[in-house]
Amino acid sequence: MATLKEIKGTTIQFRDEDPAVYAASWSSGGALNTARQGLSGNGIQTAALAVGGAPARAITESYNGTAWTEVNDLNTGRDALASQGTYTAALAFGGNLPTSANSAATETWNGSSWTEVNALNAARRNLMGSGATNTACLAISGYTSDPGGTNTVNVESWDGTNWTEITNINSARRGGAGGGTQTSAIIAGGYVTANSALAEQWNGSAWTEVADLNAAREGLSSGILSKDSGIVFGGYTTTNVASTESWDGTSWTEVNDLAAARQFLGGAGTSTLALAFGGEAPGGVTTGTEEWTATAAVSTVTTS
Repeated sequence: MATLKEIKGTTIQFRDEDPAVYAASWSSGGALNTARQGLSGNGIQTAALAVGGAPARAITESYNGTAWTEVNDLNTGRDALASQGTYTAALAFGGNLPTSANSAATETWNGSSWTEVNALNAARRNLMGSGATNTACLAISGYTSDPGGTNTVNVESWDGTNWTEITNINSARRGGAGGGTQTSAIIAGGYVTANSALAEQWNGSAWTEVADLNAAREGLSSGILSKDSGIVFGGYTTTNVASTESWDGTSWTEVNDLAAARQFLGGAGTSTLALAFGGEAPGGVTTGTEEWTATAAVSTVTTS
């Protein structure tokens, strides 16, 4: 009789431990000082910024992993804006002004104050962004100020001084989630002609449609490190949702929900350490903050 080794061409490997299984969940963090929706966020879970948002549109708060502290305001107060970068080197751009006009304003953050710099070429709100620093970002899609208003496919790249129009996305949208770097980004969800599950990846030269979200929605947020790693959370379908989905570069997987369903919230961090804050919850605009932590839980087995 043939042995297993002869049939398979190798021996069986026995392990003293099971493979690592990643468990992740949301837990309560420190509350914002000012409740708002339509705000933007950037940074990591222990060093993040909450920028703008309605009704107190110029307010900026910083998070140290435990509590939020009010810091210097934006020069141009607005909601439905995008911000990218780090705790000490951020960029805020676009948005909705108190007059309901779309904004092209861009401001750079140096860790203590905001400075107005060159504006976007196309004023818009509910746009998405990606970028690891305030000198290299993308401004993606959004809702323009054309007569009657429309979603745009326009993408602009920031080099630290100027915005330059580059390759358009495939599906114009507003209120989606985005993140990553200037050369490795992903966008997902938003409102196209209805709430959408569409996702697209950016490789530095072209946008490619990839696997859809499991749940179509707008007004969601994200913690995204690159086009191959991230999570999205919250949003609106016909009601606020708490749904969280994880991206591995190929597909989206439904994981543990937020404790509080909300839309047009702020987000920061990565697929393993993220932050969700503010937004419009069923009881109204909220100060609530939740922290996402994914850890490897390893179980051992006894072998004989």
